[in-house]
Amino acid sequence: MRVLHLTTHNEDCGIAKYQEQYVDSFTRLGLGEHEFSLYSPNEIKVKSRNDRRKMLEEIITQAEDFDIVHIQHEFGFYSEDDFTYFVRSVKRKGKKVVVSVHTAPNVIMGKPRLGGFGPRSFAMYARELIKFRRFMRNHIEGFLQSDILLVHNNPTKSSLESFGVKSEKISRIMHPVPMERKRHDSNFIRSQLKAKKEDFVFSIIGFLHKNKGVEDAVRALRYLPDNYKLAVIGGLHPFSNEVRIYNDIADLVDKLNLRDRVFITGFIENDDLLDGYIQESDACVYPYDKDYYASVSSGSLNLSFANGVPAVAYPTTSFKEMVEVYDSINLTPTFAYYELAKTLKSLQAGEGLSSDAKKYMKDYSWDRQAEKVFKVY
Repeated sequence: MRVLHLTTHNEDCGIAKYQEQYVDSFTRLGLGEHEFSLYSPNEIKVKSRNDRRKMLEEIITQAEDFDIVHIQHEFGFYSEDDFTYFVRSVKRKGKKVVVSVHTAPNVIMGKPRLGGFGPRSFAMYARELIKFRRFMRNHIEGFLQSDILLVHNNPTKSSLESFGVKSEKISRIMHPVPMERKRHDSNFIRSQLKAKKEDFVFSIIGFLHKNKGVEDAVRALRYLPDNYKLAVIGGLHPFSNEVRIYNDIADLVDKLNLRDRVFITGFIENDDLLDGYIQESDACVYPYDKDYYASVSSGSLNLSFANGVPAVAYPTTSFKEMVEVYDSINLTPTFAYYELAKTLKSLQAGEGLSSDAKKYMKDYSWDRQAEKVFKVY
């Protein structure tokens, strides 16, 4: 079996690293032959329409030598109707199409509703209807024409079904957990925070984003003893110009007089460096937005497992699904930073992973999940 992967790769992108690890597992386990597409979606999307079509046509020609085309879908990856065009074209070549859906459609687009009976309401409804039809054409049609859609959680499955995708075309594969990382002799984070042996350092990992709850993590410090300190392990995405969120976090740290208790690393390109910083932590926190992360799974969460650090998280739907399998995460009772502080207080410095978290790592490792995906193939 030969599989061509249309995905970001060899670049600073979470989905790129995600699919590269899958391909590594497929190769190591002898599960088929795998190759990446000639171009990354990030390379294609910034070109003119004519150039995008030429690049897609090259990949469509490349696909002639494969049995299956596996597409990584994120809404920001594809311009206009490129995604649906590509799926339709590959299907015409007689190839099977598998799509990994990383974000539920309802997170991006709700179905238009008439808010009243006045001229403004009708005009707004008409505009929303045009946007919705464009969304259906550009993305949902591609989902409908695919053979199998892979999702990480039930909310994404339900969202796809609400847009007309048949349930039998959707397979749920839990987000894989990386293998246990090698230990690093790192002391950079704790030295920046001037942390003593008895101090409790908790961290939040990944690119700065408004839905990741960094400000809640900062505010939680006000309800924790002075020996609790926060490391923001990450920064702005190298292609992002959303500097405002970075400044807002820094302003909040200053306003709350927490300069000595918060350190922001900035963007980290080296994975070994990232792992070493995470390993300096006594806990990793995930105070994620209730609505956005209801149907979005987190690769950053699995990095805490891989590095042997307990996770504390808000009770998003996708996180609660994980806890239903194994009690692997310390979930707060509500989406409140005061509860985040209380849950952190219940942990001990250097506590490490629970037995359930270790079982979760083993049962949902990349190799185990690769075997499941290959069965879908």
